[in-house]
Amino acid sequence: MDLAINAAALVAAMLSLAISGWIAFRQYSVMNRANQLPMIVDLIRQIGSTELMEKEEYLLSNISRHDPKCGVSRLPKELRQAAAYVTSYYLTLAYLAAYKVVDKTLVALPVHYRLERVWTTIEPYVKGERELRGSDFSYMNFLEDFVIWVRQQDIPNNPDKFRIHGFLEGGTR
Repeated sequence: MDLAINAAALVAAMLSLAISGWIAFRQYSVMNRANQLPMIVDLIRQIGSTELMEKEEYLLSNISRHDPKCGVSRLPKELRQAAAYVTSYYLTLAYLAAYKVVDKTLVALPVHYRLERVWTTIEPYVKGERELRGSDFSYMNFLEDFVIWVRQQDIPNNPDKFRIHGFLEGGTR
């Protein structure tokens, strides 16, 4: 009889431990998402900001007038500042995603098109800047890695991969 009571107590204790562990994991997951929310809201708000869009458009429209061999550091001041502003926004996203402060899939989804446009346009100038600095690993490497990762996701051709939290399960619209 004592053995049965001890066994029942042990099973109850193990069950309690398992339930406590599951609750702790769920709480951690909820807290993690809650911590991301203000940052995600701010970053998404900024992607639609007039300042970022104007600087991005200015960069995309004017950089091709200059020789890529001049890199970024030798561009005219206004263009150099626009390049710094725009790339620092995307670089911030890359760092936050890499260090799992925000979910990288969630970050890539709203910016993939504009990120691709910006990178395709500035890549020759980034390479020119690296040449001026004398190293292939001296300028915007982290951003380049983020762009490569985003390209590998092939977002336009993999919509089901980017269904978030159960919306439109199975790819139906």
